[in-house]
Amino acid sequence: MNGLTIASQGQIGVVTDPNFSIVGSGDYNGNGAADILWRHAGTGQNYIWFMNGLAIAAQGVVDYVPNVWRVVGKKSRPTCVGRLEVRRFAPSPSSQATRR
Repeated sequence: MNGLTIASQGQIGVVTDPNFSIVGSGDYNGNGAADILWRHAGTGQNYIWFMNGLAIAAQGVVDYVPNVWRVVGKKSRPTCVGRLEVRRFAPSPSSQATRR
C-alpha cells in the first residue's frame, strides 16, 4: 500500500486447510517486510510466513498452544526488532491470564 492506494498486488500462497486463519502481521524477523502469523482453530498450531515482498522467504511452525488460548496482539518495541513476541490470552471464570 501507498497510503490508500494499492502499490502492488499478487497471490502469495495457498492455504488449503480452512481451519487456518491470519491472526497477526508485522515485521517479525526485522527485514522491513510485513510477515504473516497463522493459527489453526482446531489444533492451536501457530505458523508463520516470513515475507520478502510477495515471496515467502521462510516459513515454519512457531509453537502449539492449547485452544483455550488465543492470539490477541503482538508487542512491537524498537529493542525487539527481529524477534517475535505474541501475546496470548486465556479466558478463565476467576481471572484472565496473559502468557508470553
